[in-house]
This record gives sequence, structure tokens and C-alpha cells, in this order.
Amino acid sequence: MSGVLDVITVVLSGLVAGGLLVVQLGLVRTVAVLPAAASIRLHVAFDHYVERSMPALTIATLIVGIVDSAVHSMPAAAAALSIAGLLATAIVAAISQLVNVPMNATMRNWEPGTAPREYASLRVRWDRAHLARTLAGEVAFVCFAVALVLR
Repeated sequence: MSGVLDVITVVLSGLVAGGLLVVQLGLVRTVAVLPAAASIRLHVAFDHYVERSMPALTIATLIVGIVDSAVHSMPAAAAALSIAGLLATAIVAAISQLVNVPMNATMRNWEPGTAPREYASLRVRWDRAHLARTLAGEVAFVCFAVALVLR
């Protein structure tokens, strides 16, 4: 059973890391070249769909990873990498909920077709926070994948 949990943890973490990377390489770069009002509309529309899957995948990664670590005896290096993967996944969740999600809610409340003055500074903060959570997500995936190989 724990072998299955190992693989599920890697797959879930890979989905989180992949989703974050797609946003980093696609959405962040696209909104940067659009006029502000169009950028906001694209971001809000995109977020509407992403907010349905990414939180669930991140939480599932944490739950399965914790259960896997609790029920599976593993070498010290694999255990350390699994813990690092869990911490990195928790960082993804924390940045998302404390920084990006509130900014997304702010943008959703703006009048369509407008670009408030605070958008430029909000965009910079959103992009930086997203980059940080993307890096954490990639670290988590690598940690879980290498831990799987070491088991």
C-alpha cells in the first residue's frame, strides 16, 4: 500500500508543480504584454478555472504525503526528502492562500474594462509571490521524486 502512496504523492506533486509552471510560463508572460484592462480580464477568467483544481491538488498532496510518511518506513535520506517535499508543498499552500488568493479576489471585484491605479503594484506583488510558490512547487516535486527513487 505504501508503494502506491509514494507514487500518488509524486503524481499529485507533479500536477501541482506543472500547473504552477504553466501559469508562470504562460499566464504571467501573457498578461505582461497585454494592456492592463485586458490583462486583468484574462487573469480573472483564467483564475476562475484554476481555483477549482489547484487548491484541491495541493491539499491532496499534503494529505497523501503525510499519510505516506506516517505509514511507510524509509531510509533517512528518503524521509528527509519527503519532509522537505511536504514543507515545500505547505509553502505553496501558504503563499497561495495568504498572498495570491486575496489579490485574485481584489481583481475579481474591479469593474470589467478598467485598470485601477493600484494594478501595476499588485501585479508585481502577485508575480513575485507566484514565482516563489512555483519554485517551492518544483522543489517539492523533485524532493518527492528523488525520495521515491531512494526507497
